[in-house]
Amino acid sequence: MWGESLWDGLHGIITNDKEVTPAEALARYARLWVIEESFRINKHTLKMRPIFHWTPPRIESHIALCYMSFAVLRHIEYRVALTQKMSPGEILTHLKGVQASIMQHKKTKDLYRLPSSFRPEAQKIYKVFNLKRCGDAAIYIKGERGHSGPTENPPANSPLPEA
Repeated sequence: MWGESLWDGLHGIITNDKEVTPAEALARYARLWVIEESFRINKHTLKMRPIFHWTPPRIESHIALCYMSFAVLRHIEYRVALTQKMSPGEILTHLKGVQASIMQHKKTKDLYRLPSSFRPEAQKIYKVFNLKRCGDAAIYIKGERGHSGPTENPPANSPLPEA
C-alpha cells in the first residue's frame, strides 16, 4: 500500500512515435484539453450533432456552417482574450443579450428598431472589434413609401413621423 501511494498524482504517457522526446510528448498531452473543448463547442454550443438532414449536400452544408461558426467563435475568443478573459460560452451569452425590438408605426407602417439595454460585458466585446451600437430608436424599414431594406438613420430631409 505504501509503495503504491508514491505514484499518486503521477501520469504516464505512452506513444508509438519513436522520434518524440519526453518533453514533446508531455507538451502534446497538455494541449489535449484544447481539442476536447473544441469538440464540446462544436457538439453542444454550435449544435453540430444531431444532424436532421438526409441528403449529402445538406449534411455537408450543415457541417461546413458549424465549422465556419467555430472558426469565427475562436477568432472572437482570441481577440477578446487580448483584453480580458472570457470563455466561448460567456462570449455567446453576452452577445445573445444584445437585442432590439421591432415596432411598427400604425399610420406609416414604418418599422422602428428599439435597442434593449447594453450590458457592460457586451460593450467590452464590441469595443474589441471597434463596433459602436446605436442606442437610439431608428427607422429599420420604411413602410408604404416604397423603400424596403434596413436603414441606420432616416434621411436628413425627412423628419420622423409622430407615433
